[in-house]
Amino acid sequence: MTAAAPAMIRVLVKYTAGAYNTQTVRGKRASSTCSAGEAMQRLARKLHGVEVTCTKVQDVRSAIELWRMPAVPPETAA
Repeated sequence: MTAAAPAMIRVLVKYTAGAYNTQTVRGKRASSTCSAGEAMQRLARKLHGVEVTCTKVQDVRSAIELWRMPAVPPETAA
């Protein structure tokens, strides 16, 4: 029997005014002047308190990227 895939959160990251800004998820958002990936890691730490794997799904259009991350941290998913 195979385990079900973990639930994922889809997050849009926009580049505006010199910073990458995530959309609001569960009342939290994050930004970074470095990269969209760093903004996603900061959001993950705010939501889960630990580092999780965030994956870029696609470029939606110019300056907007779609990312995903686990809905719950890996150690509590089981």
